[in-house]
Amino acid sequence: MVLKIALIAGLGSILAFGFGPMAEKGPRDIEVNGASYPFNVPNGLKEGYIGETPQILSAQSVWEFRLRNSGPKELANIQFKLPFSGFYLIRDGNTARQGSGMAKFNRMLGIERLLPGQYLVVTLWTAEKQDKEFEQSIRVTSNEGVLDVEYPIEPSGLLAWLERNKALVGLSLVVLILMVVL
Repeated sequence: MVLKIALIAGLGSILAFGFGPMAEKGPRDIEVNGASYPFNVPNGLKEGYIGETPQILSAQSVWEFRLRNSGPKELANIQFKLPFSGFYLIRDGNTARQGSGMAKFNRMLGIERLLPGQYLVVTLWTAEKQDKEFEQSIRVTSNEGVLDVEYPIEPSGLLAWLERNKALVGLSLVVLILMVVL
C-alpha cells in the first residue's frame, strides 16, 4: 500500500518536473516578450499638461516589447511589422537609459542591431484601443528570420477558474487518488 502511494507520488513528481510547468526550458539566444495594456490619462492632467511628449496624450493603448540577446552573435536588422501606427521609445533595459527619444512610426519600426548581452525595451503608444487580436498580426523579423514573441497568457472560463483555485484542485486530486488507491 505504501509502495503504491510512493510510486504514484514519484510518477507525479517526474511528470511535473519533466513535462509540466516546472520543466526546464531549453536555452534560447533571443527572447522577445510583448504585453499591452490600456493607456488612460486623467482629464485634469491632460488639460494642464505641458511636457516633452504631448503626442502620447491621445493614445488609447500601450505596447511594450522586451528584447534580450543572450547569445554570442549580434542580431541585425530587427523589423516590427505592426497593425497600427503611433509613437515609440527605445530604452536600454540594463541601464534604463533612453535612446534617441520619442519618435513616430507608421506600421513598421526598425532596430539596427541587438548586441550580445544587450537588453532593449521598446514602448509603443497608439491611438488604437487595446485588442488581443493585434498579437496575432504583429511580426518581428531579423537577419536570422522570424522571431517568436511571447505574450502573457490570460486564461478565461474553466482555465481561469482552475488557475484561481489551483490549491483546491490539487488537494482534490490528491484525495481522489488516495481514495482510488486505498
